Amino acid sequence: MSLPGASVENRRATDRFPLRTKVLLVVGDNQRIEGRTLDIGKGGMGVVCDWNLSFGTDLVVRLGLPTRTGACQMVVRARVVNVTLAGSVGGFRLGLQFLNADAGTLSAIDQFLQR
Repeated sequence: MSLPGASVENRRATDRFPLRTKVLLVVGDNQRIEGRTLDIGKGGMGVVCDWNLSFGTDLVVRLGLPTRTGACQMVVRARVVNVTLAGSVGGFRLGLQFLNADAGTLSAIDQFLQR
């Protein structure tokens, strides 16, 4: 049985690659949520945290992205486009889509992917 409107195809515009590091999600003016990353690509990332954020929530992502020359501090606006309770990863799996990522952020992601 399939759900109406459910699709098994990948709707991502870019591929994602594994990344395991700590992340800070900032919602609104001061709600800070710690989590860990699962994967990253130029268009977004997967994150696991203890909070069930609503679909469509806008937030700021802060993390140290490993590159060839050391960690690059990445700060980017994102939107929750998918949320699932996933016991296999120990929390809520959030699919985040980057919003207007600047050239520096995209360059840092490129450097990470080329390690």
